Amino acid sequence: MIKNNSFLFFKESFKDFIRNPILVLPPLILLVFLTLFSKLSVFVNYKITQTPAITAWLVFFVVISLCVMSFLFSSLIGMSKESIGKKAAPRNFLFYGKKFWMKN
Repeated sequence: MIKNNSFLFFKESFKDFIRNPILVLPPLILLVFLTLFSKLSVFVNYKITQTPAITAWLVFFVVISLCVMSFLFSSLIGMSKESIGKKAAPRNFLFYGKKFWMKN
């Protein structure tokens, strides 16, 4: 019984994803951002030699990363909500990101 329900859940989710391929946008942006920001962080860590500066950079890196992830996850959640009943639009990406990023 549980197998059938979980299979149907994944099947419906996959159908929603096929109807709304724009849902790939937030995770793709997050992947690119985190990759580039991590490379920047490695470069900065090699240039900084004092412990307080490295700690300050770490705090900055974490805060910026969390803010960007919060915005992108808020966008993804909102776009997913829109995709259940109808087609998600690119404007939903910015709308939900701006509306819920701080709550997320």
